[in-house]
Formats: sequence, C-alpha cells, structure tokens
Amino acid sequence: MQTAMQYDFFKEVSNEDVLKAELSALKESHDRVRKKTFAQLSELTKMYLRQQEEIEYMKVKMGLCCYIEKKE
Repeated sequence: MQTAMQYDFFKEVSNEDVLKAELSALKESHDRVRKKTFAQLSELTKMYLRQQEEIEYMKVKMGLCCYIEKKE
C-alpha cells in the first residue's frame, strides 16, 4: 500500500493573525501619510519664505520701506 502525502495548502487563520496583518497595514499607511505630510509642510514653508522675500522686494521698489545697512 502506498502512503499519500498531504500538503497543507490552506492554513488555518486565527483572528489574532488577521489583527496583526491589519495592524501592520495600518502602520505602513500611517508612515506614508506622515511622510507625505512632512513633504507638503516643507513645500509650503519654502513657498511662504519665497513670498515673504517677494513682498519685501515689492515694498522696497514701491518706496514703502527701505533697507538700512548696519555698520558695526
């Protein structure tokens, strides 16, 4: 008589395994959102600084303010 080998193709999944997988996916998603948020904040900061420089330049050109050089 020949013995047959049975392969375990379908593993029994417990609720704990499902929760661990969901938690792992949630952590990855949170990391992606955090990285995107910091990148957007960096872009907004650059934009803000550039606009402040342009406003100062326009004030000087319109004669509304002038730069005074400090002599030390």
